[in-house]
Amino acid sequence: MPAKRPYLRSEARRQQLLDVALALVDRVGLGHFTISQLAQEAGVTRQTAYHHFTDINDLFQEILRARFTSMQDNLNKVIEEHREDVVTAVRRACEIGLDLPLRDRQMLRYVFGGLESDRPELKDALRQLRSMLTTRWCRLFYGTPDVTQKDRAAIWAAINSLFGLYDLLESGEVTRDEAIEVIMALTTNLPRQTAN
Repeated sequence: MPAKRPYLRSEARRQQLLDVALALVDRVGLGHFTISQLAQEAGVTRQTAYHHFTDINDLFQEILRARFTSMQDNLNKVIEEHREDVVTAVRRACEIGLDLPLRDRQMLRYVFGGLESDRPELKDALRQLRSMLTTRWCRLFYGTPDVTQKDRAAIWAAINSLFGLYDLLESGEVTRDEAIEVIMALTTNLPRQTAN
């Protein structure tokens, strides 16, 4: 007979499930992760897991929030501290991105580059996430709340170049300083907005 799981208050159970989810994602990846796996791994019923996370989108967003809150806080500080100096803000943001632990770099690349085809049910959540990220950087780069699709595309291309640099860093083909130099060359040459 399996060991009886200890009673936890709702908040503590949710945190326990999230901790198990984070460890499971590190092992199996987001592409193959299910709430049923979470329930089994945590030793709870699927009903209990669904009580705390309404669906895979809800759980997915909590996983990202748990994993990247610190990074987002650091990026927000950089943007605020260097609001008038876009080049310095971009350099510091690139350093933050390049200094993430390997598992977080892999997760970011997968979330922004491959997850949508593996997990179509996450399409809306991923689009929201991309929109939030590109809008934040468009406002910094272009200095206006009104951003065009071209602006978003330019920012998105720069972000994706960072993911390619992860591969080169991991294989030792470039140093951290070389990676920063490359991303800075790309971002400082983004197309500028034109008057309508």
